[in-house]
Amino acid sequence: MNLVSSYNQDGFIIVRQLFTPEEVSDIRNSALSLPQDQKHLDLLSIPTLSHVLLDKRVLGVFRELIGEDLVYYGDSNVSINAPSHGFHKDNPDRNDPNGPDWIGDYPLVRFGLYTQSHKGLPEGLDLRQGSHLHASIHKGKHVQADTEPGDVVFWNARTTHSGFGMTVLGRPVDPSSIAGRLIWKFPALRDKPKVKRAVLFGTLAAPGSHLERYILSLKSREYGVKQALDSRHDPAALKAAAAAGVSVRDMKLEVTERPYHTVRADHWQIPY
Repeated sequence: MNLVSSYNQDGFIIVRQLFTPEEVSDIRNSALSLPQDQKHLDLLSIPTLSHVLLDKRVLGVFRELIGEDLVYYGDSNVSINAPSHGFHKDNPDRNDPNGPDWIGDYPLVRFGLYTQSHKGLPEGLDLRQGSHLHASIHKGKHVQADTEPGDVVFWNARTTHSGFGMTVLGRPVDPSSIAGRLIWKFPALRDKPKVKRAVLFGTLAAPGSHLERYILSLKSREYGVKQALDSRHDPAALKAAAAAGVSVRDMKLEVTERPYHTVRADHWQIPY
């Protein structure tokens, strides 16, 4: 099965060795040594890491999955030992199967570059196969991304996923299973990570109504507004994005001149 067919069927793919181990080591060192005032920024705002978002290999996979026209809207970050949010989806209508998100294909894709091994080790990415086709977070076979440094995971924004996967004696555990819920309550039973977890996340989309609704959702969330206001897309970063063929939405302008009428900390169902 080819890359696109696998993605369309499962809602995610793992591209092995997209980066070399040496490149990932440099990326990891840059992530772990970020100055305090850059740790919360989106990737295009971080000079030492923006090249990962615009890497031609990464963009090549995005273009295979969702087409040539790629839009960036500030939805990316560096995650250092951040807490897990449990199984969830990222799309606005995640809990509403009748919402616009569930009409047709959903051309919003997120990538995760894990800078440490998760092959038989904890704190990787949990996913549910085929869950991008269902609003329920309970549908789909549990898969834990067994990534090695250099591998990159790409998943549909409708795909059910969770960070900080659990393993016991090197075997992945479904966090929503009876065993998983028990092990979650008793962390001493879980395998322990060997190194600090450092991950780069980023999302790109094809232009269209799904992207516009997602941007409305970002403007309705406190974290989305804060990230937009904190962005530092200087001329050099915007020039690099243009050279890579990526359109950059000015989210700072969006939230200041065209704010959404309600902004909340938690996810909420925006109307349609």
